[in-house]
Amino acid sequence: MGLTRRQISTAARWLAAGAAAALAACGSTETLPGADAGPRDCSDQPPAIQIQFNHGHALQVPKADVAAGEPKTYDIRGSADHAHEANLSANDFTQLRRGVTVTTPSTKAPDGHNHAVTLVCP
Repeated sequence: MGLTRRQISTAARWLAAGAAAALAACGSTETLPGADAGPRDCSDQPPAIQIQFNHGHALQVPKADVAAGEPKTYDIRGSADHAHEANLSANDFTQLRRGVTVTTPSTKAPDGHNHAVTLVCP
């Protein structure tokens, strides 16, 4: 006996809900300062940064870099045993100055993994 459309649709919704819950549980649960506080800029402080699935990487973006708005590549190795880079475009800096949260992927490590790097002005 085959499945009905309704059974397939119900199963698909449950799978989608389970996948969404699993994705929401992944990575850091740390909330970035200013992430839900409305528009901000980085004129007083550098952006707060979160690196998804972090295992020792670090990034600091000086407020002067945000103000300059020039494309820039940052090494995010930190204390990890491998390197990644995070590339921020002129548009990324414009978005930060407008108070928009920016997320960019890092370059891939030799094993193929990378990290989502999120910046927000506090």
